[in-house]
Amino acid sequence: MGASETRRELHHRRDNGLDVAMYYHGAAADPQVTIEVIDFESGTVSTVVPPLDSVMDAFLHPFFYPLHTSQLVVASA
Repeated sequence: MGASETRRELHHRRDNGLDVAMYYHGAAADPQVTIEVIDFESGTVSTVVPPLDSVMDAFLHPFFYPLHTSQLVVASA
């Protein structure tokens, strides 16, 4: 994100072992919403970039959308 962008959490839920959050990335010229799904059981983080007219549907049903998935990195104490 550049200096002119902000990231703000719009919505958050936890159920069935998943942590799902909706974020707004506020560049005035190019607003974007992403959905982040953390699955602590499998150790993965998935990101969805839905069309703006489908963000609530993507938040409620993130696995119906194309996901970018990576391994969750946990810092050791």
